Amino acid sequence: MAAVAAKHRLKASTCGAIRRLVIAGLGLSIESDVPLPSVFYPFARPAPVGATALSLSVEMGGEIGNPGRLISREGQLSQWRTDRTASVVLEDFDGARIGCLTSWDGWELARIRIRAGGDSDAVLKTLGEIYFRTALACLGLGLVLHAAGVAWVGRGLAFVGCSGMGKSTQARLWERWRGATILNEDRPAVTRGPAGPELHGTPWSGSSAKRLARSVPLAALVLLEQASANRARLLTSAEAIPRLLPRIFMPYWSAAGMETALSTVEQLVNRIKIVHLECRPDKGAIECLERVLEFD
Repeated sequence: MAAVAAKHRLKASTCGAIRRLVIAGLGLSIESDVPLPSVFYPFARPAPVGATALSLSVEMGGEIGNPGRLISREGQLSQWRTDRTASVVLEDFDGARIGCLTSWDGWELARIRIRAGGDSDAVLKTLGEIYFRTALACLGLGLVLHAAGVAWVGRGLAFVGCSGMGKSTQARLWERWRGATILNEDRPAVTRGPAGPELHGTPWSGSSAKRLARSVPLAALVLLEQASANRARLLTSAEAIPRLLPRIFMPYWSAAGMETALSTVEQLVNRIKIVHLECRPDKGAIECLERVLEFD
């Protein structure tokens, strides 16, 4: 009954057009009077039959109060809970609250409220990303990585690392020397596909303009480390998981979400190759990685 009531409240809260997107195989319906940021445009299409459906309502409003009890805070974001909802509040650099994401029904249904007069593009991009990656993780469908993802001859490679580690550099080397297509240079998604893990472009790519609405079977995750020489080796699951976890956008403030997401991580590393690549920003890094991956 609570979920039904929440859906009625969301329907009554807006009267805008419904935009239908597909991101990483998930259908996302957004009802809003506020124009969507342009980063969403390439992903506009009807959801395929049988796809998991997410529903998001967007509304403009007044001041944003406390949406429950405070759980945690990190920078400009704070997490809140009630018995029936989970919320994320976004603040500007002066500490004023400019947006609030609230979810019902296990993250399949949510609302974003934007303070009147606020930068709707910035709020929608930030809270929209948090909604998508949290729903993906909490529903056990997949994960969003801090990585650069490329598609090459029907395979996906994700170069994983912290900012400045050379993710974009390695992706662009593959683009230049192997004709690979860059799907996303900062936040690709990985999902559990019917035939195995899949790599997807998403609308969120940091400062890069490379964000394609394409998907490809995931062949390997490549954990990067800058070095004076190119060296690569396969990692065991036990080695891979602690190195990989800091590079995944996990729902740390949700115990149930973390349990589900950790299960997804475990299944992921047991299905694909994980490589530790010590690398230079040159063509030799490609050749070194190819020898370890042994692609046909």
